[in-house]
This record gives sequence, C-alpha cells and structure tokens, in this order.
Amino acid sequence: MTATKKSIEERIDRLQAGGIVDLHFDLPMDLYEKRGRNNVLETEFLPEFDAGNIGVLGAAIYIEDRYMPEMGLRVALDQISRIYAEAEESGDFAVCKGYQEICDARKARKIALLITMEGVEPLGTDLDLLRVFYELGVRAIGLTHARRNAAGDGGIFAST
Repeated sequence: MTATKKSIEERIDRLQAGGIVDLHFDLPMDLYEKRGRNNVLETEFLPEFDAGNIGVLGAAIYIEDRYMPEMGLRVALDQISRIYAEAEESGDFAVCKGYQEICDARKARKIALLITMEGVEPLGTDLDLLRVFYELGVRAIGLTHARRNAAGDGGIFAST
C-alpha cells in the first residue's frame, strides 16, 4: 500500500469514527404520514442509518403542496411532535439543540437528530413564530425551497 493511499484511508477512518453527518433528510414528513403507526423511526429507518454509519441527521421539516396554505403551520408542528415521540420511543435517537447535546448523544451511541426547516411557509408572515420553532428545537432554516413564500422565491419544479 502506498503512503498516499494509507493516508487517505486513515483520513476516511477518522471522518467516519464519529459517524457520518447528513444535514438534510426528509424524515419528518414521512413520520407525519405514518403517524398512526408506532416505532417507524426504528423499524423503517434505523437499519439503513446504522448501515450507512449515520451519526448526526438533519431532519428537515417540509410542507407538501396539498397542505398549503391552510394546514402548513399545523403539519409543521405535528412533524416536530412526531420526531420527539419517535426518538423517545426508540432510545436509539436523541433530538439535539446544540453541540454538547450532539456530543452527549454520540457518546451514548445514539443518532443525533437536528430539526431543520426547508422553506418558511409554516410561518406565513408571522416572524414571531420563529421563536416558537426555536423553542421546539428547530436550529437551521432554509428560507425557501420549492415554492415562493414571504421570505423569497423558491425553486421552480415541473409538476409530476
């Protein structure tokens, strides 16, 4: 083995030692859609997360068109509720709001979940709701995604 190849492999090993960080996964909508079922996070997602060595996961709240605009806020709040309920039920996940909580989760061999938001449609034009979402654990927000909202223009996708 060459020194360069060994060096690259060592760097890969170091990167993977704490688990892979995936900061965008559309998990919350799926949990919301399956809210009548128990333990979805553990039975449907944990095996793949373990196989992929996921250590930190950004769980992105996203509101599908069919819920907009009337149900956007409610569906976003329900998605957050599902994340917490599923994490508590599993024991293999921890909802984290900061760096130390992520470190603690990883030391406990749990997957750290960071709640993110993909588009601010649930806020409408009420910026005071930012504080509410922060208190509920949202730590990163992409202002727009697939549609225009009060924060800006989103991407344009052809309807399917």
